[in-house]
Amino acid sequence: TRLVGATLLCLAGRAASTALQMPAIFKDGVVLQHTNPVLFGYAPPTDTVTVKVEGGQAYTATPNSQTGRWSVRVAPCDDPTTGIRCEVSITVTTSSDPSTSIRIDSVTFGEVFLCSGQSNMVMSVAAATSGGIAASDPALMNKVWPSIRLFNVISTLEMPPWAPNTSIPQRDLWPYVNATATRCGWGDVSGQENHVNPDRHICQTWQTAGPGITDSFSAECFFTAVALIESGAIPEDRAIGLVESAYSGTAMEVWTPPEAFEGCPNKTSDTLDRTRGPDADAIRRGVFGDSLGKWILPDGNSCLWNSMINPIVGVGLRAVLWNQGETNMGDSFERYSCIFQNMIKAWRTRWGQGDFPFIATQLGDQGGSWPIYIPQPRDAQLSILSGLGRTVNGGVVSSYDQGDHCGGGKCDGPCIWAQHSGNTCNNETHQCCTNPFGFFGVHSRFKQEIGRRAALVVASLCNLTTAPVDWDGPTPASAVHSKGGTITISWATSRSGDLAVRGLYINGTRDCWECCTAAAHDVFQVSTMATPPSGAPPWQQQWVNTTFVFDAAASTVTLTPVNRSATPYAVVRYGASLWPQCAIYSAANQVPAFTFSNLSITGSL
Repeated sequence: TRLVGATLLCLAGRAASTALQMPAIFKDGVVLQHTNPVLFGYAPPTDTVTVKVEGGQAYTATPNSQTGRWSVRVAPCDDPTTGIRCEVSITVTTSSDPSTSIRIDSVTFGEVFLCSGQSNMVMSVAAATSGGIAASDPALMNKVWPSIRLFNVISTLEMPPWAPNTSIPQRDLWPYVNATATRCGWGDVSGQENHVNPDRHICQTWQTAGPGITDSFSAECFFTAVALIESGAIPEDRAIGLVESAYSGTAMEVWTPPEAFEGCPNKTSDTLDRTRGPDADAIRRGVFGDSLGKWILPDGNSCLWNSMINPIVGVGLRAVLWNQGETNMGDSFERYSCIFQNMIKAWRTRWGQGDFPFIATQLGDQGGSWPIYIPQPRDAQLSILSGLGRTVNGGVVSSYDQGDHCGGGKCDGPCIWAQHSGNTCNNETHQCCTNPFGFFGVHSRFKQEIGRRAALVVASLCNLTTAPVDWDGPTPASAVHSKGGTITISWATSRSGDLAVRGLYINGTRDCWECCTAAAHDVFQVSTMATPPSGAPPWQQQWVNTTFVFDAAASTVTLTPVNRSATPYAVVRYGASLWPQCAIYSAANQVPAFTFSNLSITGSL
């Protein structure tokens, strides 16, 4: 990007601009969404802005009289039928000062994805391919991908000088992306640097995915793009722009615009807030290791919305990929679903590009940590994005079966629990956990498989293929009491495919030790209580473990409660344990059934 008298810097003040400015995401190599190739910035309100595409058309725009904001939609030079990639240069000038210009080279058009959330979205390709296990293929990291371009929004808590707090409306603030920022190293985590990952070296510039570049980028984001190419959903010659804006250890609230909190429940005494309190530092050390010293987490509603999302609002997008939830595991279903749904609506409203697809990866296997808090965020994500399905243009990616506890080998349960309790294991007798990223599997290295599943959802919701894409797993249709005190669950046509064609099978989850044996008695659990006692949190619903028999031919699962009850069981849940040992899969796409809670049981004993 060449600037003559213009700037891509953040200027102090909310008044109309006195010079031509553009957000720093519009730099050399930028990928513009070919279905909505928008360029925007700020200029004096009395000026006319001209955007000239080299070898093509010139466009003009009049800045807003109050804010000076201008916007232009240019025609893509690529062929939407063949996906052939092209590159052009674009020059932006103003009428009052033609010598003031911004030139952007190597501009291309394609599919642009925003990848956001917390540590599981931050986890790098290098981390996902580490440890000598077959979690994700390192050859993909070391390959040059000419069509994939990467852009990383600096992980920062810094705010524009005119916004010292997040209580003021942020609608018309200048997008805070500093084109000349050099603070891309690890720096001093106890000072103002506040960066997320020690190998972060992509400093707000577009780069082609390849050796030395891809390794520090978001693994889930990158592997989703690779799967889209390898599956043919996106032609190999069509550009893909990946924008990572994520920060480890963050709650959903910090990514949420101020207006999205209206009408949502506040945190209660039954809500665990993991970003504060006496256990906060211990939790952070558990994730990131003691070498970090004092880890700084964003604190305050909307703070990362302001500093890491608002800077890119308005950029043309194909879809958003979201992986977040660990820090909100203490939230009630009502609170999480309310804020999550409002956040998605607010992002879409602010972007002004309609209901672009929003795809969330559900909370993964949490291993030894906080089992009672797992179901609520998972249920909320599924209810908001997949339960309403086509209404909200959302989708969900299952990851609970991709736990990464023991380095990809056969796990030894007693050793896991000994370590979780702070005791030692006899390595000669037991095989112990070897995941270097801690938290008993919460940071799974199996991001390539998660990316494959995310790509199925993207291809379906973005209509990237002519044929329907089967993206989710089996869906329960009913649960009925049977003779002898058993309960039979039947599985129905999924949200996106035909069950008769798909077929079902069961398989042990990653690193399971009981797997799908009779000992795996907490895969399905039942309760005589349809809901928790009045005023009680969900984990006081008194769940009873079961053994189960899977019938592939009949597509049923028959449960036998471990404790027989004279009272009929009211509801059944699946996959709510802290470390699911067995999962039910679709044979067509190898995607597991989504976990669920409170499926009603009909019939009598």
